[in-house]
Amino acid sequence: MTREEARRLVGGVFAVRFPRSWDQIDLTRFPITSYIVFRDVLGPTAQACRQRFGDAAAVLVEHGLGLPSLMMDEEGGRVTQTAEFFQSVPSARAVARALTPEEAGTLYLHLAAYLADLGIGINLAPCVDVNTEPMNPIIGTRAFGDNPERVSLFAREAIAAMRKRVVCVAKHFPGHGSTRLDSHLALPVVEESRERLEAVHLAPFREAIRAHVDGVMVSHCHYTGLQQDGLPASLSRAVVTDCLRRRLGFRGAVITDSLDMRAVTETVPPEKAAQFALAAGCDLLVYTEISDRFEAAFEHIVNLAVKGVFDERKFTESADRIRMPLFRKSLWALGRQMRMRSRAQPAQDDGTPRPSQPDPGEFDTRAYLDLLYRIRAACVEVSRGRDTLPVSLHRAAVIATSPGVAARLEAHVSDLVDLSAGADPTGPGPAGRDLVLWLTEPLFLRYSIDDLRALVARAPRTILVTTYRPLAEEMEDADVVVLTDDTSPHAEDTIVRWLFEKAQPGGPR
Repeated sequence: MTREEARRLVGGVFAVRFPRSWDQIDLTRFPITSYIVFRDVLGPTAQACRQRFGDAAAVLVEHGLGLPSLMMDEEGGRVTQTAEFFQSVPSARAVARALTPEEAGTLYLHLAAYLADLGIGINLAPCVDVNTEPMNPIIGTRAFGDNPERVSLFAREAIAAMRKRVVCVAKHFPGHGSTRLDSHLALPVVEESRERLEAVHLAPFREAIRAHVDGVMVSHCHYTGLQQDGLPASLSRAVVTDCLRRRLGFRGAVITDSLDMRAVTETVPPEKAAQFALAAGCDLLVYTEISDRFEAAFEHIVNLAVKGVFDERKFTESADRIRMPLFRKSLWALGRQMRMRSRAQPAQDDGTPRPSQPDPGEFDTRAYLDLLYRIRAACVEVSRGRDTLPVSLHRAAVIATSPGVAARLEAHVSDLVDLSAGADPTGPGPAGRDLVLWLTEPLFLRYSIDDLRALVARAPRTILVTTYRPLAEEMEDADVVVLTDDTSPHAEDTIVRWLFEKAQPGGPR
């Protein structure tokens, strides 16, 4: 094939971050059609987002690339992109604790309908990891639970619901729930036996495949029970082809987690990472930045295509696994529009209009919010010190691992000291100040447990907010302990109000 033909084919198996400006990417050199949308490129309103996506479609059509495939990480909880203008779904753990699996399906159907109306075709969710490690720094509340049966039940309902409107992707195959390392920062090694992986961590993926999930995202962990190559699973043929394709029988799109994560970048060069992922059997190579790393990988795959290392069939089959589910969703949306027009026509014998019936694919704001508020009322527990709420802090030191918490607390706490960057816990700064330990996932702390205990011992009063029950047990001297299953921006705002203002009806139990 010619180099130009190779570029077009290779462009179909790469996905990059949706650009702030289209001069960030040379579409002639990198004819990409799949883009990951993050919150930093979204407008302040849903309508502004639709306009931006429409402008993107015009740019790609002008370059002869067709309409873009837009994907988003909208799991809910802390993994949300739309919080500025939409009350997104709470975390999977909170959903599973407050709703039945069937009710959860209804919730995710509303979410999928909203995303589809926004212009998003692919949701990189749900997370179907079984969170067997209580101090897991990357999964935690993103999982429906810590046993495969519970996760499988909720995964099945979430997938069946979401795929009515969007392409949905189960992740992080073959399971990221047993790690104490975050693959954004290093390569986690999972030393579970093959039998344990099969019985626990692969079970929800089998259920997802039975529910006809459109895509599976492969993690960047290394699994000694499945592979002997030393590579992240996303680059391993033993995991992607032998396990996912052959043993589990998956025929849909296989998507890598971001190849910009350190589990990959500190293991293999960018060119080899892309080559290994395609050779392993992956269909879509994901990059969360338009960077030198992405450009080097793209050019390397183009060179291999020109040389015939990867033939045309590999690229067309992979691209079709991504495009065909989107095409089916487009047909579904067209059929929905026709059904809606049909319902608007007179259909009864007496000549009166047929009563309007809710379309299962429409976003129903009231029904959605009813479920949302039920979850929020049940996902926070004050396990210690409730009789002291609300509290009034005038001078406080704060350690927060959740982005934006210090900013949220500024409205309630004057003379705030933020220790999140890792100030010396023995220094004079926090002495004599009330201490707020907001230690929700991800738990990226520069403090040891002993450091935290020392800070608690010196503080007149300590308030601990955490998703980690083992951590709450360790901090036995904390005066107020708030356990939460949700770490979304809306949930964090609610917790702040509960702590510092009069508790609302349906508040923490």
